[in-house]
Amino acid sequence: LDYTNIPDRDSNKFVHLIIIGMSKMGQAVAIQAAHIAHFPNYKKSRTKITFIDRNGKLEMEEFKQKCGELFKVSNSTYIDANAWSEAEDMKLETCEAKYEERYTTRYGITKEYEHLVDDCNKRDSFIDIEWTFIKGDDHNPVVQRLLERYIDDKNAIITVAICLNITHISLRSAMHLPKSYYEKNIPILVQQRKTSTMVSTLNGKDIDEEKRQKFLYKNLYPFGMIYDCYDLHLASSVEICKRIAAVYDYFYTYNTVPVQIDLEYANKIWDNAVISKRWSNIFAAASIPTKLRCLGISWDINKTCHMDDLTEDQVALLAEIEHNRWNIEELLLGYRPVYKSEDEKIDVDKNKKKEYKARFIHYDIRPFDKLKTDDSGRKANEYDEVIVRSLPIILKS
Repeated sequence: LDYTNIPDRDSNKFVHLIIIGMSKMGQAVAIQAAHIAHFPNYKKSRTKITFIDRNGKLEMEEFKQKCGELFKVSNSTYIDANAWSEAEDMKLETCEAKYEERYTTRYGITKEYEHLVDDCNKRDSFIDIEWTFIKGDDHNPVVQRLLERYIDDKNAIITVAICLNITHISLRSAMHLPKSYYEKNIPILVQQRKTSTMVSTLNGKDIDEEKRQKFLYKNLYPFGMIYDCYDLHLASSVEICKRIAAVYDYFYTYNTVPVQIDLEYANKIWDNAVISKRWSNIFAAASIPTKLRCLGISWDINKTCHMDDLTEDQVALLAEIEHNRWNIEELLLGYRPVYKSEDEKIDVDKNKKKEYKARFIHYDIRPFDKLKTDDSGRKANEYDEVIVRSLPIILKS
């Protein structure tokens, strides 16, 4: 998603993933993006995930219900493009801004979690991803104008994912985006159920590269085919997950960063881990390539990654990113933040943190700069720092 680098806190660039179709695939793509699309400049520009679907309101409500407490602490927007378009036909307003205001609803942090954010921004989220749900088909004229607005933003790093269940309709949508999406070579991922032949014909995959550059649809990429549904790199990925689990456990036990990872120890920790912790390690592993790109490092999981030790500035940068990622991970795993009364009880008696955590209420789901110590005297950011500081040994060999 970050094919243009976002290297530091001062960058104005932001990732914008536009998903057409709130199918199971569309929702899965969004959730995976929410796990990995975290960047150092989130205080200036959050990652944006936009859904477009003809049943946008119903799908939004079901999606929000499925994601538990995530949307109670996130910024999200709902736009009724169908009603907006009908109102334009009836000339109910005098300018586009008034139409937009009438048919746009914005949501922020709900009241029970306002204590987690600054007093001056009571409804502004500490989650670094914001969401938009648009009710309308992609050929709706209002939706087309919104798509043109998104592509005109010079700071947006856009990827489009067409996730409609019917193959030929997915392809039709991919071929009829505003022209600038093809002219600017925006990646357009097209869900295809059985074969990629039609998309490969349109994008010129099998012809000479010089000729291919003249193809209008060279930036279409098929995904989701039945013959391409297995991750042949899964074994390598699991080894990374085991190492992350071992680093966490070693630090928790010995209060120091390991100098190397004993693979037998890592296997033992993994075998004894509960399923939620395994998923936590899987999500942490999936985010590593994104973190490395923030440092200007490109890494293929099939290849050895020789990294020097990170500087303290790099550790601080990646630790903040890691905590933002972890916030969303925990919310999607079913945890919720503490209410104000619970927060105050744990502040008085740190031992209560474990008691609440056992009930899937997590004291550490909060902004990075508002993290507090637990009964061991550690802050959660120490775990974030340990995992990023250990990247050179996690990726070694």
